Amino acid sequence: MMNRDEPARMDALIHITLNSGDERISPRSEGRDDIIAMLKPVVAAGGGEIAGLHILMEAANVFTLGWQADTPAVRCYLAKEPNPALWKQAEGQGSEPTGTWLAVRLLPGALECTTDQVMMLGDAERHVAWAIIETPPN
Repeated sequence: MMNRDEPARMDALIHITLNSGDERISPRSEGRDDIIAMLKPVVAAGGGEIAGLHILMEAANVFTLGWQADTPAVRCYLAKEPNPALWKQAEGQGSEPTGTWLAVRLLPGALECTTDQVMMLGDAERHVAWAIIETPPN
């Protein structure tokens, strides 16, 4: 029996790269529990740095990631439930996805990243999203 004080555990999110229109279903099982656990206090604190990755919570459901503190590489928008206003803010194309979604826009700062850093961003985006989803609001 689930404790009502705990957030419901979702099993997947739709990960969309807004610049290219690519999207995929990202199961929760892809996320490492130890990494998500490390990210939860960073998310709750509004941001921080882990392993050289700078995380900034711009709002409860909008965050940036980057390898330099003052130069974010991506801005991410997370909707746990339908949120047409957030989809519009993200400048998503077409109709809003149904289900939990994470829409990501590469920023000019991504051009300053190495190929390895850019490749790590996708996993980092999803791990931060799961940390947000699984962190109860204050």
